[in-house]
Amino acid sequence: MVKNRQNLIFNIDKEENIPSFKIVKRFRDIFKEKKVGFLGTLDPFASGVLPLFSGNFTKLIRYLEGCDKVYDAKIEFGILTDTFDITGKIVGKKSNILNFDSKEIERIIQKFFLGERLQIVPDYSATKIDGVRSYKLVRKGLKLKERRKKVILKEFTVKDFDGRFLDLSVKVSKGFYVRSFAKELGEKLDTFGTLVSLRRIENGPFKIDDAKRIEDVKIKDSKLPEEILKGYMDMVELDDKSFEVLMKGNSLKFDFQNQKFLLVKNGRGYIVVESKDGTIYPKRCIV
Repeated sequence: MVKNRQNLIFNIDKEENIPSFKIVKRFRDIFKEKKVGFLGTLDPFASGVLPLFSGNFTKLIRYLEGCDKVYDAKIEFGILTDTFDITGKIVGKKSNILNFDSKEIERIIQKFFLGERLQIVPDYSATKIDGVRSYKLVRKGLKLKERRKKVILKEFTVKDFDGRFLDLSVKVSKGFYVRSFAKELGEKLDTFGTLVSLRRIENGPFKIDDAKRIEDVKIKDSKLPEEILKGYMDMVELDDKSFEVLMKGNSLKFDFQNQKFLLVKNGRGYIVVESKDGTIYPKRCIV
C-alpha cells in the first residue's frame, strides 16, 4: 500500500489547445502525485471544466461518470471538416446564402435533436473498434462504417446568430459529441456545420465559476468527497468500530433505503458502500 498519497480533488479550468493528459502531467509535476485521473476528457481545442482527482480519491470518479454536462459552443455554417470541428481538414463548403434565422434553428433543434436520439460517432474519436482507437484507424487510411450511439440533449439555449455563426449552450448526457451535433444540425438546415469553439461550463457538481488554471490551484482549493457527491449519494458518519468492520471488507447491518450507494465518513477516511435489504456492503475504501 502506498503511503502519503496526495488525496485531492480540483476543479480545473483547462485552456484551449492543450490535451487533457498534459494537464495531468502538470499536476504530477506540481503535487508530486503519480496517481491522477480526470472526470470526462476534453478535446485539445476545447476549454473549461476538467475535474482532477488524485491519490485514493481517484476511486470516486466512477460514481460521477454518468453526470450531465453543460457546454457553450460556437458553430459555423457553410463548412464541413473531417473531424466535425475547426481542427480538421475542410471537406465541404457551401457558399449559398443561409436562408434561416435563430427561430428556425430553435425549431429544428426542438423537433429533431431535443431528447434522446442516436447520434453519429466521429471517426476521429477515442472510441475503440476491435480494441483500437478509431482515430488511429482513420489515420492509416481505413474507411469506417458509420456508428451511432444513444445520447440525450436535455436543454439548449440559442444565444446569438449572425447569419453564419451560431452561439448556443447545451445541457447533455454522458457521451454526447457537440461536434457531431454541429454537423447534423447543419444537415437539417440544408448546409454544413462545423464546431469552431467549445467551452465546458458544468460537469456534474463542478462549475466554471470556481474553476482555476492548474498553475493557480493550491492544496486549500481541494474539494471534499462529501462536497462533490452531494446530490449523487447521501453521507453518514459511523463510529470507529463500525468503520473498522467495513474496512475489513465485512457487511454491516444498517437500515438505509434512499439510494443504492452511500458515502460513509469517519476520521480515518471514507468508504463507499452499497445498501441492500437493511445491510451495507463496502465497495470502495478511501483512506
